[in-house]
Amino acid sequence: NMDLFRFYCGRGGEKMDKNASRKLTMQAAALGHQSARAECYYRGWGVEQSYERSFSICIVEATKGNPHAQFKLGVCYERGRGVQKNPERAVKWYHKAAEQGHVSAWGNLGCCYEEGVGVPVNTKKAIQYYQMAASHGDVLAYFNLGACYEGLWDYSEAQKWFRKAALAGYADAQYEMGRLTPPVRNKMWYQMVKRRSAATASKDPLINAFFGLRLLFRATWNRCYA
Repeated sequence: NMDLFRFYCGRGGEKMDKNASRKLTMQAAALGHQSARAECYYRGWGVEQSYERSFSICIVEATKGNPHAQFKLGVCYERGRGVQKNPERAVKWYHKAAEQGHVSAWGNLGCCYEEGVGVPVNTKKAIQYYQMAASHGDVLAYFNLGACYEGLWDYSEAQKWFRKAALAGYADAQYEMGRLTPPVRNKMWYQMVKRRSAATASKDPLINAFFGLRLLFRATWNRCYA
């Protein structure tokens, strides 16, 4: 069940559990669930990773109207995985998935319209799609709304959305709250980032962020789902 996959990936306000996500997706794939098979090939879960095989499954399932396959096809076209990169086709398939209520497709469409990927830049539309995803508890959409409003110099609204993402455990948002919060209160948010950094040791780029290299780290933000 790809709803369970989304649940355990933390895409609806839930705590991320990658092990549970992998286990359930592999179980579904073993039972013949085609979207799960595509996900396994895409991520190399239980099989040799092959973007090409993932894409070939997605194209069949997407044309049948499967919203997760449509979303994944959009990801493949946007990132050039298993197929030549084509941002315009990516947006087309994101729209098809979004029309069926696929939350991650709403989020990725927000990124496309904010950054001008496959479509002209349209901040108003970007915010609309982020808000649609956020209304379903999508933590990444909370963060993206915060970043979007900060870019519009609306710091009050930016703080509101960063706070929601930070309280859901999103480390980038915790840092942003530390940066935007008056000094008397920002220590709490930085400590949350520091604890996470210490727990993950030097493998986590948040250590660099914590020690003042935020401009370098901002480039590594994962604003879209893959």
